[in-house]
Amino acid sequence: MICDTTQQSAAILLKIANLAGAVREDWRQLFDRLAASATDPGFPGGLIPIATPVGGVRVYALASDDRQWRQLRPLLLSFAGPTLTSFNGLPATLSGEDAIEKVLAEANPTTVGILDLPSDDTIRAQGLRALVRLVTVWSRAPAMDGKPFEPTSWLLADFQDHINVGRREAAWSVVRRLEDELRLDALNIRFLEVQLFAAFEDWQAIVAMRGLKDLCNARRPPSVTNAIMEALYRVKLASAFDAADLDTLLSAYEQECRPLAQSLIVLPPRAVIGDAALRIYAIEAIIDSDRNDISKHLRSRSEAIGWLAAHLGSPGAEVPSPVPSPNALDDARIALAKTDRLSPLEQINALWTTLRALPPDQLDALRGAEPFKSVLRELAPQGVPSALPANWIEWLDRVHEPGFGEALTIARRGKDEWNIGDTEADPANVARLRAALAKVEEGTIAGDRAIDVLPLMVAWLRGDPDFPRASFQPIYSMLLTMFAIGSRRGRPIYESTGLLTRALLSVGLATDAYKELLGDVSELMGSGLGAETVYWLLDIVEETLRFPAPDAEARLSFWHSALARIEPLRSRLKPLQRASLAELAGTLGWSTETVNAIVSTVFPDNASVVPSGLRIAIYTLTEAVSRQAKMVLERTLPSAVVDCSADHGGSRELKAMAENADIFVIVALSAKHSATDFIREHRGGRPLLYAQGRGFTSILRCIDDFLSNT
Repeated sequence: MICDTTQQSAAILLKIANLAGAVREDWRQLFDRLAASATDPGFPGGLIPIATPVGGVRVYALASDDRQWRQLRPLLLSFAGPTLTSFNGLPATLSGEDAIEKVLAEANPTTVGILDLPSDDTIRAQGLRALVRLVTVWSRAPAMDGKPFEPTSWLLADFQDHINVGRREAAWSVVRRLEDELRLDALNIRFLEVQLFAAFEDWQAIVAMRGLKDLCNARRPPSVTNAIMEALYRVKLASAFDAADLDTLLSAYEQECRPLAQSLIVLPPRAVIGDAALRIYAIEAIIDSDRNDISKHLRSRSEAIGWLAAHLGSPGAEVPSPVPSPNALDDARIALAKTDRLSPLEQINALWTTLRALPPDQLDALRGAEPFKSVLRELAPQGVPSALPANWIEWLDRVHEPGFGEALTIARRGKDEWNIGDTEADPANVARLRAALAKVEEGTIAGDRAIDVLPLMVAWLRGDPDFPRASFQPIYSMLLTMFAIGSRRGRPIYESTGLLTRALLSVGLATDAYKELLGDVSELMGSGLGAETVYWLLDIVEETLRFPAPDAEARLSFWHSALARIEPLRSRLKPLQRASLAELAGTLGWSTETVNAIVSTVFPDNASVVPSGLRIAIYTLTEAVSRQAKMVLERTLPSAVVDCSADHGGSRELKAMAENADIFVIVALSAKHSATDFIREHRGGRPLLYAQGRGFTSILRCIDDFLSNT
């Protein structure tokens, strides 16, 4: 932009347009696109094309300060230097005699460049188009606003971190940023959208996704397949299944699901396939009596498919296990035909084993013949690799290898595909995993990769049916320490640390381990606490109140250090943050004077932007927590109406709350599954929020986030 405001810049352009000669029709669009830079606040200065009275073309490059000229000069030389224009990098002087240049002088430019284009029409057009490309490229460049560049791996870690703690809007904003900045292709963006919707059990959103049919026909990870099948089941089939109405179930499946579901059914069913997806397998086998192959695989999963098991056809004669072909090359061809880069990691590993067993001449034959050549080029461009990691221990053993370029991709897949259960929780395996984590050195390529996947490891641990599990305490503690190390190196405070803190407190800690936990949290808040992360700290403080303290003095010291970190932020705290702080203050024994100073700080009150009569509903089985949240909300947002429920299932009152509330908050860690399903059923498309902590501060946080984004 050539002036301080867009209006001033536009006024100068208008004066020049009245003075300049007529523009040829075939150049008018190019002139307009160049002139637009003069009113663009993001462009360094501006380019103003002029049609001279003698039929020539001159472009003025104006810079308002030295910084803009340092940015603009090399661009002009690169895109339209002496080859296409008269510009040689030297600044020019505006004439006091020329009417147009007098008007340009009104913009008070620090530096001016003059670009005269040749009389040859072909070269002149090339010069204009080159300058237009300059403007276009600049407009698409990342904003140079002083913020450090965030790698895509950081953004993907943020995405998983937000999902871990139930921050749907924050996760959605990361997806949109990845899309807007062209960090991922369209297919991978859709995979992230499916993952987000599935994490919040928004099955209707998956079914309504744009291009769902194309997504079903595309190659996709097993976890995405499972999410789509569960969405189809929940939205289209669940009511008929619950009613044990076979005719209605089959009809709904044929009319609304089958065209999509048939391309999703893969045998044998993948390890990540859940009960809902297996029921779709069973329905397909019932409709198509020839699908005895499906029936065979479902016989051992009769508990998952329920009453549908009685309607499955006979599996027929038991098919013997395939005998390895004497021709290993044929086996490799079959394996390649069934495998792609999005196949389960276990299947890809089996393919590598098959290919490594081939003699060199046969492997070369595969590499030289289609379609195997293309598949191998996609799967293994550098040659057949060693086996992919089958668990986190193997992943950590290889993470230091510079050539392990697919480390983060495999970790994101492994989060969903690597089992977690009694075997992984065995003390010997826990010790091995902790030792592997401990070997990761800070500041190395291994350390950077490990820190990027920490939210993924937390998501994997949360997938444990027995989370939090006491035997995993060393892993929870080690991961929390690694989060603290990452924050010291400029990484953000990941919200997943709150989940680990809660897990450690709930499994019980010895005195030394308790002090170490508080030390890690202090390290985190000391290096990166800001106004946006105050809720994170308040939630952790509230959790320390809920569980016994092996060392009361250490806990008291932690509380006071937390207050000391919050105090400098008092002018930036939002009303609900201040109210949360005031509610905790008495219990914590914080200084009344200090807390009053924070709470009474003048801050624009968001009560004025909350619609009058806003209805907020809270569902949690911990009634004391909902009462506490209700009191704080009614004090801070006096026009709001707050209702609470602790019903163990569907009820008339809960239905009325679900249907009438403007905002509905479910405390995920203190809720009955039947009640949450009932709430989702009656919410329709109205906002449904999930508080991931057990305390009142997590309830206030998700409401505050929602109000701030609407």
